[in-house]
Amino acid sequence: MGGKSSKPVKQWADSPFKIIETPLHKRGTRDISKESGALVAANVMALVHNCIIRALNCIYLQAPNVKNPVDVADFLKFMRGWSLVLHMHHETEEDVAFPLLEEMIGLPGFMEKNVEQHKAFGPGMEEFDGYVKSCEQGKETFDGVKVRQIIDGFGEILTQHLTDEIDAYLALEEYDSKINWDEYTKKVAKKSVDEGDTNLEVPCFLTNMECGAEGGIHDKFWPPVPWYALLVFRWWFIPKNKGAWRFSSCDSRGYPKDLPFSNMAPLPLLLIPRTLNFQPRHAPLAPKTITILPPNNNNTNTPHFNELRSFILTSHSVIFKKKPSRVVDGFSIVR
Repeated sequence: MGGKSSKPVKQWADSPFKIIETPLHKRGTRDISKESGALVAANVMALVHNCIIRALNCIYLQAPNVKNPVDVADFLKFMRGWSLVLHMHHETEEDVAFPLLEEMIGLPGFMEKNVEQHKAFGPGMEEFDGYVKSCEQGKETFDGVKVRQIIDGFGEILTQHLTDEIDAYLALEEYDSKINWDEYTKKVAKKSVDEGDTNLEVPCFLTNMECGAEGGIHDKFWPPVPWYALLVFRWWFIPKNKGAWRFSSCDSRGYPKDLPFSNMAPLPLLLIPRTLNFQPRHAPLAPKTITILPPNNNNTNTPHFNELRSFILTSHSVIFKKKPSRVVDGFSIVR
């Protein structure tokens, strides 16, 4: 499902909190079948954690710019969806994954450090959840700056934990022969399927998973969901709260997209019209027709338009290794 990369117009969800490099990418291999069960589990854990980090970055980057009441209501749903993802993930670890692993390797307390880290950002998450609830109930007025301040109180602790936990799983390679990874996977998946929220939690996760990450090396096995289940979510559950997923880092297929309420990134040309559509970071196909809208919507003689036109067409040729078959001035990009 991976595609070719292009530069996003706006700041994307890979900052300010750093995305984790997966163990598979670090080892420079694409064949996960030859790796240990511990590495496979650590790799999946890193992919899950990156979904959490991307969604957190989406909240942090866009919160100050969300003002309209309709946008605020949708954004609060997005924030609640992210919180559900995080809470379910850590409940699954504490209730199922960690106790099972400790039992299999015969070392009680082996994963306890991770549980202690959960407690470290617990108060910050309580404040986050409380603020979302108060805003949804009308007890407080939404303030994006305050959202950032709340995240500043726990974001670094949380993301450091998400990074450290990958090493905790890699440390299990020493005990790999003792662990029944098939049993582990089935029991962890059962907890998620039985108790997962399909309205907000799963759609939030799926719209922040980034197909094509790290050169597409994970796309053959990620996400570990049957294709028909993905279609159900894409056609039914994601559209139910589609306003909330405007704020996600990816579309319903998992391809990265611009964040509508993030600040513009500095570009060589500053007079780029808001109505100009750009390709996503991982576009599945190059457009055959590329159409360029002038800054004032109707005048191609405005200053810098020819320069802008040349910049877009040159970038397109570099990214897709070929020129578009047709160029039209004055309309939006057509696939």
